[in-house]
Amino acid sequence: MIRMIKIFQKYYLYIIYTVLLIYSITLIVLSSLPLNPSPKSVYFDKFQHFGAYALLTFILYLALKLQNRILLLKNNPALFAALIAFSFGFIMEIQQLLLTSRTFNKYDLLANMIGSILMILIIKFGIKIFKVIRTST
Repeated sequence: MIRMIKIFQKYYLYIIYTVLLIYSITLIVLSSLPLNPSPKSVYFDKFQHFGAYALLTFILYLALKLQNRILLLKNNPALFAALIAFSFGFIMEIQQLLLTSRTFNKYDLLANMIGSILMILIIKFGIKIFKVIRTST
């Protein structure tokens, strides 16, 4: 267990980049698969978009915050994580215009954006709460 922690400490950025790459590829593949929507799954689809882009934003936030090459990204990870996630979602929706089995849906785009924004709020308030707890002990 201690060995695993040491490996993680040494390679944490590569691990986060790998997770981000795998997750992004997964979103691309899932966004390209044919879809057979049923009336009951319409609302569930929006929750899937919400959750998928909230998680993407969280992974992006970690990758941007922990990298040391570009200070603008490191100092503003929440803003850039949300912008990148939103841009990625927009490109995925545009890509669906080119597919005969999928369609562009502005509500999917809205669900993506809300998921990203909510994750940023959770991160920001979580950090503030953690700092308050840490300074009070």
